[in-house]
Amino acid sequence: HYPGGRGPRCAACLASMASVPVLVSTLTWCTPFVRRATVVSSPVCDLRSSRSGDYSQNTGRWSCGDRMLDRRPAPPIEGATNAARGGDDGGDGSRGGGGSKGGRSGKRSSAGRGRAKPGRAAVGRVLHKLRSLPDGASSSEIGLALGAARPSQLSARDYTTVLTTLRSERKWRTALQLSEVLAAQPREEGAPALPNRLHYNALLAACADAARRRDAAAGDAALGVLRKMEERGVAPDSRSFSAAVAAAEPAGAEGLLAEFESSALASDPEGAPFVYCAAMRASLRAGEWEAALSLLDRMRARGVDPDSHCLGAALEACRAGRDGERAEAEFAAARTMHADAPHRLSGVLVSTAMGACVRGGRWESALAIFDAHAADLAAGSPDAGPDPFCYAAALAACRRGGQAARAVGLLARFEEKLGGEAGGEDAQPTGGGEGDPLRATVEGGQLRATLAHLREQTVGACLAAGWLDEAVERHRGARSPSDRSLVFALRACGQLGLLRGADASSTALQLHAAQPAADLAGQIEADEALLSALASCGAWPALLAAYDDLAAESKARRPCLNLAAQAARATDSDRAPELAALAAAA
Repeated sequence: HYPGGRGPRCAACLASMASVPVLVSTLTWCTPFVRRATVVSSPVCDLRSSRSGDYSQNTGRWSCGDRMLDRRPAPPIEGATNAARGGDDGGDGSRGGGGSKGGRSGKRSSAGRGRAKPGRAAVGRVLHKLRSLPDGASSSEIGLALGAARPSQLSARDYTTVLTTLRSERKWRTALQLSEVLAAQPREEGAPALPNRLHYNALLAACADAARRRDAAAGDAALGVLRKMEERGVAPDSRSFSAAVAAAEPAGAEGLLAEFESSALASDPEGAPFVYCAAMRASLRAGEWEAALSLLDRMRARGVDPDSHCLGAALEACRAGRDGERAEAEFAAARTMHADAPHRLSGVLVSTAMGACVRGGRWESALAIFDAHAADLAAGSPDAGPDPFCYAAALAACRRGGQAARAVGLLARFEEKLGGEAGGEDAQPTGGGEGDPLRATVEGGQLRATLAHLREQTVGACLAAGWLDEAVERHRGARSPSDRSLVFALRACGQLGLLRGADASSTALQLHAAQPAADLAGQIEADEALLSALASCGAWPALLAAYDDLAAESKARRPCLNLAAQAARATDSDRAPELAALAAAA
């Protein structure tokens, strides 16, 4: 803040700046840094301030009480222009500069300095007041909050922003009460009625989000919103019905779908698939996969062509019902839909179809889908390839079919695409553009988990194919192996002892001791696999010792007790009755 022009800063500003950490006060202001600075709660940086949010992205300045501290960020922020554009380009605070080029001869008004629009500041005040209320506050409380925030400057578009923000913050009950307050407000002559269709669609979408979070009250609330639209003369569109159907229970969704089919909206080739897809998702959420597939047949019988979202829901239903044959047919329909550009077929559809085939016992079909998808991508771009989910489904198919050689080849191909030394976690993908799914996996920090899962499936495929030594060595050589990979390796040790008579008990004990389980479920499965491996190798003393260690840590479960009782009968007859009684009681 420069009182009287561009002179020295005022004392209040200097005092505020003295409390800012040196790192914050010396670095150049830019939008990403300002966002990082807000996380550490700088003394003068609190974006949830009841005023203008202290740092204004529209003006590019810090507020200092009722004054503004000029800190111009770079680069300019899209939207209302910042101070640099308003001053140097003679701008008027809008998207483009309205003054002369160079700005020195252009007018330098208060608007040209890029101040925030009144409506945008009012949105911040309204949101601040609503955030202070509990979700589900009464209409009177919301009305008082709005009156204190002076909402008269808000337009219909601003209220859309408020409602969508409340939706993202999961305050859907507050959004519903706000709509009632809007409906009760007096309206000037010629002004549009509020809420409008966009507002109601935002409310219905908020209810649908709440229903996906298993909020039982969201379905009835969505139906009430739809009925209020009709009462107030606001005609619902396809998105209104799709959101209401997504929020409703299966029985209510069926009634809404029948209502939609009886309306003129059912003939809309672009909007109708939204509603059917929402109904299919509602059935899947209720565990009714057969009903979801019947909805797909129903929309086809009515002459509505399913889009990719509908086919994706159908493939999920096939996976839930282990219907591999139907999954193949629906995936063929998806490929026909993208016949002109098969390389643009979504990897989500491909991996879901492969997963349905694997669960349905058609692992050969899953691998055929993977090969066809890889060929389509290579034809579109030589550097492109299937995403990690497709690789995971292909390796799961190899494990189901005992195709160890194919699994090892797929894993090597994936690691080669990663680049780096042996596909390590620090590798970077070779080739591919910004939209490459593998690059997105690496940049999203998911590479370690992805590699662990793919290597786990490869170990499982080696186990299923009888490559027992290969399974053990692949687990032992993996970086950060998963709990499931440990279970596969321990089972391989057990089969080595059972089928070949080899004493692999020491190897099993070493593998188990070298990898602590990440969670309770993995720990239980690994403990049981260790004792089973020791039993298969006939290492009864080692099994009893391992059981005692687990019992001392309160980790012994019923399968462990059964194996310990079996070991006691073989080596320690004094403990056998006690362990047998414990196993029976468990």
